[in-house]
Amino acid sequence: MGESFEVDNYYVSIPGVRDTDAMIAVTGTNGLGAGSTVFFWFVSSGLAPAVLSAGGGEVYLPIERLASMVDLLRNESPIWCAYDWDAGHTDGSARLATSAEPPGEGE
Repeated sequence: MGESFEVDNYYVSIPGVRDTDAMIAVTGTNGLGAGSTVFFWFVSSGLAPAVLSAGGGEVYLPIERLASMVDLLRNESPIWCAYDWDAGHTDGSARLATSAEPPGEGE
């Protein structure tokens, strides 16, 4: 199963909490009008499995991905967060993406 939402707000914490190096939380409203939040936890070692369900969840990523995700959030609009999960399991994935736009638009 999966959901997506346009990112309305984001929050960055460096260092992160829960023994992480950094954290980005993105929030928005999904297509059903419900609030969604996905936490991206960045770690230098020991990735944990994603925990996702309806309404959001959390994903662990290598710390090397932090700069590119912050750059995307700061410089692109609109940003979409999409996530997938397998009902009844703790595996899944989440991603940030732009909508289609012409190359070099506004940059």
